[in-house]
Amino acid sequence: MKCESKNKIADSKTGILLPFGERANGQIVHISEVRNGLSCECVRPHCKARLVARKGPQKQHHFGHYASTECRHAYESAIHKLAKEILCKEKKIKIPEVKAEYMDMKEIIQREIIFELDEARLEEPISGIIPDVVALKRDRKLLIEIAVTHFCDSMKITKIRENNLSTIEVDLSQLSRDATALEIEEALLYSAPRAWVY
Repeated sequence: MKCESKNKIADSKTGILLPFGERANGQIVHISEVRNGLSCECVRPHCKARLVARKGPQKQHHFGHYASTECRHAYESAIHKLAKEILCKEKKIKIPEVKAEYMDMKEIIQREIIFELDEARLEEPISGIIPDVVALKRDRKLLIEIAVTHFCDSMKITKIRENNLSTIEVDLSQLSRDATALEIEEALLYSAPRAWVY
């Protein structure tokens, strides 16, 4: 599945508000994977408030907030955590080509490749920043940032460049809010837009 125009984020009137919840063991699950009601035994990934699975016959299935106010970061937190789980499990990601540019000349130094990881570490502090994922391959490190609604800000980019940290950012902002875990995996690993931060 490619991230095309049909995959634009749905707004709260037409799309699912929260398609993912978190189980007690920390695993992110799609609404289709759980039982209805409170028996889903899930919480919001961002703030750990209890969720109820709403799987009725009329509306699109989604998680709702059981006894607290809406959490505006719940969707982004769920996608971030799921993406990190995918990278830890699959241990690979497509990285963009590397280009050298000088004046009017451009040359491709390395074509895009599938980067195989030995290990993926989640939110491990490095040189004054906390990247989403630190991917390790022998003695090489690749930082992976996952953009859902927020992209790397100028302060983070400056620290990445000052510390000479190879970093890519994968743009998941165009995915539909009702994308399945498999669609998110495909987008993250292969088809979503991605670019070098440094």
